[in-house]
Amino acid sequence: MRLCWTISSVLILAAVIPAFADEPPKPEPVSSRLIGRLQHSNAGKDNTDSIVEIHFSPDGKRLIAGDYPGGVVNVWDVASGKRLAAMDMGSGLRAGFDYFAVSPDWNTVYAATPSRGRKGGKIDVGGKPFWNWSFDDAVQVFDLDSGKLKDSWQHTPPREIRALRFSPSGAYFITADGVPGIYEDQYKRTTSLWNTQTGSHQDLDDRYDNGSELFSPDGKQIALTTKTGEDVYYNRTVTIVDASNLQPKTIIFMPPGLVRARPCAFLSGGTICAVRTVTYPSENDLAGSTSALRFYDVKTGAELFQVPAPKKGESFVPIVLSSDGDTLAAVIWKPNESPGQLLFVRVGSSNSQIIELGQHVGVGGLAFDPNGKWLAAIVQIGQANPPPSFVPQSQIRILDVASGKTLETVAMPHCYLESVAFSPDGKTLATSGDGEVLLWDFSTPLGAK
Repeated sequence: MRLCWTISSVLILAAVIPAFADEPPKPEPVSSRLIGRLQHSNAGKDNTDSIVEIHFSPDGKRLIAGDYPGGVVNVWDVASGKRLAAMDMGSGLRAGFDYFAVSPDWNTVYAATPSRGRKGGKIDVGGKPFWNWSFDDAVQVFDLDSGKLKDSWQHTPPREIRALRFSPSGAYFITADGVPGIYEDQYKRTTSLWNTQTGSHQDLDDRYDNGSELFSPDGKQIALTTKTGEDVYYNRTVTIVDASNLQPKTIIFMPPGLVRARPCAFLSGGTICAVRTVTYPSENDLAGSTSALRFYDVKTGAELFQVPAPKKGESFVPIVLSSDGDTLAAVIWKPNESPGQLLFVRVGSSNSQIIELGQHVGVGGLAFDPNGKWLAAIVQIGQANPPPSFVPQSQIRILDVASGKTLETVAMPHCYLESVAFSPDGKTLATSGDGEVLLWDFSTPLGAK
């Protein structure tokens, strides 16, 4: 499960990977673990599209994935490779790749329209220039089996909906909104909590930072970055609220100074909350900033331990969590260097370990196997975002979580990398491909192929 709001791995790779020579690299034979290709219905229509948000159904028989920014979501039968449904969510840029959500029973898909009807015009108010903003976004509700639109839910008046995040229980989802009206500059941003049974919503307190929301594993609690005072950029608390009534339960205080904080994971059955903090020596001084993953007791707000980034200017993104909630993995992101390092944190022992992946390595996705014994890291060596024929072949590296050692390296076809997921039984790995989802067989022992 990927945590924190998505940051494009394309951008991460572009910041750190050196340029190619004029000639494309010589391809290596693709691993014999490749057993299937699920062609996306939007393949080839836009060469900037990436396959994103791959998920298996709970029984492992179906698979869902979308393209970005194309906004078309497909569902396949895994065994036959047959496409079962296609849902058009609307093309366009969004706040992240995770633009749709599937209900736990796999009957319904939810997605927001991308900046539909967004208008901003200058007007005169008392001799001063103002902006008049209006929107027409809605939450679209699709039937997963047929792919047909069942319903459409809107605010009154309609708002911009920048992102949508679903609770694990399926009872709620949260949207990050833009509020229409007349403003001196930017429009107001707020957050809504929606009830999936009724389609009704309620607004969260405006002190909560728009886009920072994180549900606990049971969906009963939400962690939210909270603004303290007028400064909207440097937030110093995280509030744990009850999802049923939005009442605060615990306030977690951050260290003093210019601190940006964002909850990233609930661990150990929801009893521990991980928060990624970035502390700046002066405003917007990213190069001199120091990052850390801090782990807090959800009931008391007490800090249990922290893991700092090795150097100034580094951070942790993306972050994923094992299914048992006890091990966290993160890429150590470096603004001007290769990001070829991973971090493992085992919360039971407060133990952390840095894994070296090599020079000029960009990581396009992470996924734990269902047992939490392996981590699949999809890596790329070389320039980011060139024409597909110039992309160095990507690799799947399977790491042993206990030791951090690479157990097997799997050669992939040329493709851009955005998403990766294990099947519920751990025998199949699905990854992004070039206009398709690639299926990899991991039922045989590691090292056998």
